[in-house]
Amino acid sequence: MRLNVSAWAIRRPLAPLVLFMVLLVLGLASFRSFAVTRLPNVDVPVVSVTVTESGAAPAELQGQVTWRVEDAVAGVPGAKHITSTITSLGPCARRA
Repeated sequence: MRLNVSAWAIRRPLAPLVLFMVLLVLGLASFRSFAVTRLPNVDVPVVSVTVTESGAAPAELQGQVTWRVEDAVAGVPGAKHITSTITSLGPCARRA
């Protein structure tokens, strides 16, 4: 004998409706018990350090600034990955 749930639910609609209502009430009760805040306190484990020096070449920045900053940040407890990006501002991009 094959179990045909949809045919059974069409013939006897009371059980699926009661099940739906029970699930609806449980879902609403669960939703109301959630603690939802608009601005949750999230600690993102990222530190960003920006160092600018106009007129310096990237090799200069790497040797004089980046390595020193990386060494200082490496001493921070919990620091796992340290990455650096060096960009040079051309003469047209400099601000007065």
